[in-house]
Amino acid sequence: AIALLSALLLGRRYSPAQWQVIALISTSCIAFVLLKGQGRRNEGKSWKWVGLSQLFSWVVLNCVGGIIAEHSYKAKGVPFYQQKVAEDVGHLLMSLLMLYVIVPHFQPSENVLDRKMRPGGLFDSWDIRTVVVCLFLFVDAWVGNMLLKEFSGLARSIAKAFSIAAVYLVSLLYSKDRRGNPTLTLMAFMVVQTSVLFAFSS
Repeated sequence: AIALLSALLLGRRYSPAQWQVIALISTSCIAFVLLKGQGRRNEGKSWKWVGLSQLFSWVVLNCVGGIIAEHSYKAKGVPFYQQKVAEDVGHLLMSLLMLYVIVPHFQPSENVLDRKMRPGGLFDSWDIRTVVVCLFLFVDAWVGNMLLKEFSGLARSIAKAFSIAAVYLVSLLYSKDRRGNPTLTLMAFMVVQTSVLFAFSS
């Protein structure tokens, strides 16, 4: 989707070989996600269509937002750090709105202002793992936007797909449960391989 929007809205041109690799990456990612969700079907659980529709909406909005961000980051004369800080201010305001208004309205048990439900407030249930995850997300956001500015939104999306598949493959070293699904492992290898192939075709 990000490739199509980039071609339509940003005027990017991809070669036939690149379109073929993009299609392979997309197919591999879709198959990987579907195979990961097979566990629910094997346990007799049905698909949650509401959740799937929300996921689809998130994907579409994420693609549109990525195109807008790419157009903004490609603007000349503005340093990267200024663009990133401006974007983060928007993220902060939206996060505060979600945290203190929207989430408590739909899920009162997640209201961080309610000391009966959340004795620790905002930092309730935090531990060292939470801090580590936040640090990695911080680095991920900066590196991802650097890729967006220097290359493209498509390159950033492919890099993230590669990372997710690579993390899954690394988890095979310590997770015995995941070793029982060779098809899923094969699809993870496909995501990694096609991502690398795109780099060589560019």
